[in-house]
Amino acid sequence: MNLLYIIFCLLFAFNVNAEDISPELEKYFHKKNAEKGFWQEKILPKLGIRDTGRSFALIAGVGTYDNLPELEAANEDIKKITKFLTEEENFDEIVILSNADVTFNNFRIFLEGYFREKLEKYPQSRFLFTYSGHGFVDGKQSYLLKSNAKHIRDKLGSINLSSLRPIVDDIADRAHHMLFLLNSCNSGSFLDQSFGGRHIPKKKGAHAITASGTAQLSWHLDQVGSGSVFFEKVLEGVRGEADKLPEDGIVTSRELSDYVTHEVAAVTNDTQNPDIGDLRPNNRQSAGSFFFIRSRNFNKKIANYDGTEIIIGGNPFGQSMQFTLSNSKIDQGEEISLTWVTKGYDTCWLDNKRVNSAGEIYTKPEMSKSFKLLCQANGETKKMEKKVVVRKTLKKIDILRFGFQPNKIFYGETTKLSWFTKNSNKCFLDGIGEIKISGVKEITPKRSKDYEIICINDSDTKKLTSRIVVLMKPTIAHFSANSNKIYKGDTVHIRWDTNYAESCTINGESVEPSGKVTIKPLTTELYQLICITNGYKVEKKLEIEVVNPPRVKIIAFSADQQTINSGASTKLNWNVEGADSCELHSHDDENSNESNLPLVGSKIISPSYESDYKLICENRDNSKEKSLTVNVRETSNGETSKANNRLNLRIPNRFPRGYIMRPCGCWGPNPMPTEVEIRCSSGMVRVNVCPGWCMPGQPRYAYVCF
Repeated sequence: MNLLYIIFCLLFAFNVNAEDISPELEKYFHKKNAEKGFWQEKILPKLGIRDTGRSFALIAGVGTYDNLPELEAANEDIKKITKFLTEEENFDEIVILSNADVTFNNFRIFLEGYFREKLEKYPQSRFLFTYSGHGFVDGKQSYLLKSNAKHIRDKLGSINLSSLRPIVDDIADRAHHMLFLLNSCNSGSFLDQSFGGRHIPKKKGAHAITASGTAQLSWHLDQVGSGSVFFEKVLEGVRGEADKLPEDGIVTSRELSDYVTHEVAAVTNDTQNPDIGDLRPNNRQSAGSFFFIRSRNFNKKIANYDGTEIIIGGNPFGQSMQFTLSNSKIDQGEEISLTWVTKGYDTCWLDNKRVNSAGEIYTKPEMSKSFKLLCQANGETKKMEKKVVVRKTLKKIDILRFGFQPNKIFYGETTKLSWFTKNSNKCFLDGIGEIKISGVKEITPKRSKDYEIICINDSDTKKLTSRIVVLMKPTIAHFSANSNKIYKGDTVHIRWDTNYAESCTINGESVEPSGKVTIKPLTTELYQLICITNGYKVEKKLEIEVVNPPRVKIIAFSADQQTINSGASTKLNWNVEGADSCELHSHDDENSNESNLPLVGSKIISPSYESDYKLICENRDNSKEKSLTVNVRETSNGETSKANNRLNLRIPNRFPRGYIMRPCGCWGPNPMPTEVEIRCSSGMVRVNVCPGWCMPGQPRYAYVCF
């Protein structure tokens, strides 16, 4: 799995009294030693430095995120850093910020305030800041994710490293020794200059070691350790593996960088390449560097600043060994733990395997045996031995409980599978794999299934089956009508479709799970569809509104000028309520005939002679009409009036205007507004809508002369 970790060391400055920390901040102190420490009493005097100096550290990290998966390796890094600085490097003061406590404000409180004043009070001090957690890079900007980050590239939920770099540059001149270790994907973008030359520890120095290049990922590998690859190799190096140039009892920044660069590149197949840079501001080179003392061997010579040699002699911690077993007598197949803690030894082995100075392992010995812990320091060897007696017994497996609670669920729900076994060494659950010999597990099955548990020991095997039933919840896909509002007397179609429904009702009457019904409600009514499956009920409601057809009312139908000069125009205006459609008819001015008029509107007309206009409006239940005449004056040159021309055009001895040529009836759909009829004096008939109704969408109408 690839993880992103950030481990760095830096200094800040913030106005908080270092000697007067509030009770709210005291909880962050893992160690606060006011006495002279190992750095002051043992190391600085050996380097010819008489000024007081101390070792300070702030350990920070985020392993638990509100919206991201748990970052277990980050938690491991924090634990291992704390243990190393406390037990092996013997730092004087250690502050720990973790998870939600990792904020920019908390960094400033401790780094710009508390530790700045400490460094000013103890000018020959060293400071170590470590951070482990998620991070990302965007262009040339690098970010550290806080615990409240919403996603892996959330800038609002992160701390921009570029805002820290100016503070680091300012602090580099204040600290005697400062080391900046950054372990994150693309972390190489933080460096802007390279490391240069071998440095003598007596001089001031400020450096950074990044875990990878600008476009590289940082990794966690189980075979390397429980923490990040970078930090696992850092701890190996400072414990002595990096003490090569020369092997003198101290590990400098250069030695640590060389060791970590080689080791990390090797285990990651050259996909992660650490780098080192000088952090002194204004392009100045560091004359010295941060260094660690090898806690396992102190009788070493180191080079002094003037070329002479200094011997850091003796073991400042004293030598001690503790080695315990959790149980010295066990039954075959039982597990025991071996725990050891040593101090002052160069190298330790447990059963001929090299181990750290402290640790714990779990094992299941198959037979009685002795465990041997051997440690060496300064040519001396100390050995401790613990014996465990393994009793061979043949025990029959008993599965006392294996079942679901509840054993019947709906799809998407979660159930708990619990089991309790006796005398089992291992248990397996089909579809999942190896499980604990007793426990509880939440399962969200997608279908009904039989689960089988198999438990074994050295002499017995036992199986048991339990069934979980998964039921499908009924759902209503749709419940709708072709119209939610109808006129009284009309019919409406209601349709519905359901999924996994065993029974359904509409307003208490049983219906099929899917279907269609035609109804003719007389009043507005609410229809409720209820479907049930295995006691699980779903419902949906539908309202059909029934209204009476409105009465058609022509509020106004008029002309702006009812008498106009020949060749002039006027405007017809109308205002209608309750109609579905309106039409304008004129036999005299056929160019003005128009259907599908709006209920409120106007129309410009230019009759050539006196013309009659009729507005006809209707709905499905009734109709109204209104007429008006527009007169046309003779022209000034005395031409014959258009009205006389119109009279001359009428056919004599024919049926007069208003004569019914075809009575009211169902004459088919879509009648023409006017048609030719030579028996009428005008030679035309028009459609007159009658009360009543025929087939849906077909009105009753008559033809009359006009």
